[in-house]
Amino acid sequence: MKDGVSVRAGDTIVISASKIVGKPPPTTFWSKGGREFKNSDIITVSSTPTTSTLAIKYASRKNTGEYIITASNPFGIKEEHVKVKVLDVPGPPDPPGPPSNPRITETTKTTATFAWGRPHYDGGLEVEGYIVEYKKEGHDDWETETQYPVKITEYVIGKLQKGGKYHFRVCAINSEGVGEPAEVEKVTELVDQETLPDFELDAELRRTLVVRSRCSIRMFIPIKGRPVPEVTWSKDDTNLKVRAHIDNTESYSLFVIPECNRYDAGKYNLCLENVAGKKTGFVNVRVLDTPGPPVNLKPREVTKNSITLQWEIPIIDGGSKIHNYIIEKRAATKKAYTVLSTTWQKCSFKIPDLEEGAYYYFRISAENDLGVGEPAETPEPIRVSQAPSAPENLYVTDVTAESASLAWTKPLHDGGSLITGYGDSTLKETQRINTEITQTSTILNINEIKRTDGGQYSVTGKNLLGTVTETITVLVHDIPGPPIDLAI
Repeated sequence: MKDGVSVRAGDTIVISASKIVGKPPPTTFWSKGGREFKNSDIITVSSTPTTSTLAIKYASRKNTGEYIITASNPFGIKEEHVKVKVLDVPGPPDPPGPPSNPRITETTKTTATFAWGRPHYDGGLEVEGYIVEYKKEGHDDWETETQYPVKITEYVIGKLQKGGKYHFRVCAINSEGVGEPAEVEKVTELVDQETLPDFELDAELRRTLVVRSRCSIRMFIPIKGRPVPEVTWSKDDTNLKVRAHIDNTESYSLFVIPECNRYDAGKYNLCLENVAGKKTGFVNVRVLDTPGPPVNLKPREVTKNSITLQWEIPIIDGGSKIHNYIIEKRAATKKAYTVLSTTWQKCSFKIPDLEEGAYYYFRISAENDLGVGEPAETPEPIRVSQAPSAPENLYVTDVTAESASLAWTKPLHDGGSLITGYGDSTLKETQRINTEITQTSTILNINEIKRTDGGQYSVTGKNLLGTVTETITVLVHDIPGPPIDLAI
């Protein structure tokens, strides 16, 4: 009977279900439009533990529709559907049959959402609408909720008694009148329903979302949950309340960045939360753009006529492989940059033939398939200079029983930067020890010299870029002293 049953008007409709199996043996009943068939003068229902038959005498067009047999035991429920068509000669139209599958889909403490399907039999005329009715449990009179017929098949009935119990039914209408009602089978109690938040990403969002720069990022996410969940979007290091337009309703969340750039690429986190629980997820967004600036740009080596720069690849590659770097320099006294290379592929570059002692700015830009990106620039000018050469002619100028003096001349080359001093990191000036520094020499004086002052003395010359050191040995001659550390 999967293809349905067709009978002529006036004949008997017979629908049989065989091989009803279950442990324990299930109970069965037949229904149509939400109403169970009971034995009467016209209707006969006969059942055994494994079969059930429904017979309806004097078939008419109003008997056309979908018939359901339901079998149930403590372990489950099973339904089968059979379509019945009554063949009749043309005649005057009738009111429609009852709407199909009436049900309450959602409740709050004061409202109920009532849904149903179109009647299986429309009476030969177009269904013009539906009338929704309800009554409180224990009352006999039905109250009409819809003053005028509604054309939709779902309706929210509001302003009911808080926490009350109600019955609901609906009737279809055509130009011939109001048809039979279809009633929700069980009484409905008004309570706030709690369901876990949920959302499902479409296929495009489950993969990485790829967007071209200056186009919009748009993510539409259907959501569920009762009470309506709180929706939160987040992205590391970004204030999305300023950057994006976010529209949240009880059924969806719409996230839009109207005109994106390279910095909008990354991981967008979505969180739904209500009293029933929480659900989180994320969407990866890739923005096709030119690269961001290289990072950690700094001089690696400076000599008296060259500077070697080094840097790291940009954090943001613009969604495309970086092919090369553009290297530029600018003298501190000028405003325009000079291009040194447009095809360099490494993360270090030596700039030769620079003027000793001069100051320069440098900037580096990365390039990918979409073009040249944002440059990284040295924040301060770099001076072309190096560590000075060693001091010249280091010698002892004077030695007495109580003092020694050292002297040396200024290095032949200052490295392109003023020498800022000489020194020994372990020797501090006191009333007994002092130094005399001129433009061309430095003298170290040690008064009241002791045998412990003998040894190696180092002198260090330094400027902004480095240091050099020279060493001299000093011998202190003194009268013999008593023996020490005598042991037998």
